[in-house]
Amino acid sequence: MFRLSTLVAVLTMAILAQAGFAQHEHDLHFGIVNGRMAVAEPDTYEVPKVLYFDGENYLRDQGMDGVLVYVPGGGSYFQLRSFTWRQISITPGLNIGTWFGQGRPGFANLDDGPNRHLHRLVSARQPGTYLFTSYLHNGIDHLGNPVPDSEPFTMIWVTARNNDNDAPAYAAVDLPLLRNLPDTPPFPLENGWAGVELSNLVVSAVFPSGFYAQTASRTGGVFVQGGSGVVAGDRVTVRGWLATQGSERVVVLNEPVEKTASGPAPRPLTLRCSAVGGGRMGKYTPGTKNGAGISNTGLLVRVAGVLRSESGRLYVDDGSPAVNDAATVGGVKVSTQLLGLSAVFPPSGSFVVLTGISGTEETPSGVIPVIRVRGQSDIVTP
Repeated sequence: MFRLSTLVAVLTMAILAQAGFAQHEHDLHFGIVNGRMAVAEPDTYEVPKVLYFDGENYLRDQGMDGVLVYVPGGGSYFQLRSFTWRQISITPGLNIGTWFGQGRPGFANLDDGPNRHLHRLVSARQPGTYLFTSYLHNGIDHLGNPVPDSEPFTMIWVTARNNDNDAPAYAAVDLPLLRNLPDTPPFPLENGWAGVELSNLVVSAVFPSGFYAQTASRTGGVFVQGGSGVVAGDRVTVRGWLATQGSERVVVLNEPVEKTASGPAPRPLTLRCSAVGGGRMGKYTPGTKNGAGISNTGLLVRVAGVLRSESGRLYVDDGSPAVNDAATVGGVKVSTQLLGLSAVFPPSGSFVVLTGISGTEETPSGVIPVIRVRGQSDIVTP
């Protein structure tokens, strides 16, 4: 059994051999991006990673190239002469070498000398999901000029699910954090990536290919692909890989849906047509074109207005300046894409009240909002 007192090099190589990936594959490369310090590589650094069990602790090596940036096509150069990597917050029980954790210094100084390339063990004793939020500051570039601080960034680790380290792991996250995570890369189990777990969601819409679920407080929702056997009002926990389809974030189920309770179906949030969609939801989740305010994508909503038609597409127009893909009519677009059956709408020019999921579509001119009706009962003519 390996222990923390074992030589770091031996322990690191054993864990990496068990996980099946190269030692430097997930190293952080710090540099200058858009005029300020940042993690320049890899693109996957925010994907949750698995801590592997060694019989006593959950462990993973983390490498850091403090000042080295690789040039596409070969070669490398140094952007930073020195900087400080500083802790903002860390889940209790997580330690990153002797630098970060409760009771630890909470910072590390990196430079283009002895502290150019370093490795530290990320460790935890208890199962769970661990978050580490930090930023880079006190930066000096290779010419001696100061460099603005980085934005805060979060890294996530989750412990392996069994002692054999051969089962997928899922990081327990909420919807705001999920919107700031990149998609799960290919071959997650083989490469030590973790999926996501969302709990305490309320099912709001069921379609042949999956379902939408939202928070009980109606602060956000998400499409869950592949789920079945649920009805509106079910309280669920879902586990799977994170993906983007069109312009919406999706959880692709990798485990059966866990139904934790039943209750009333959520009530729709009544909106003006121009308010459907909203602003940017996170680093990896764009808002709708010209969208402003809090995002409502993924939520069950209700709109009312005059039904418009153009080129076989339908829109609901309440007079507000909704963004759509029409050339001559106003209103928010109506989508039946996920229904799997046809729905009957009243004639164009009729006043309608529509209930459905606030979704998005990608168009040549940008991301537009849509209302995804769930069935015939969502189409009401007063």
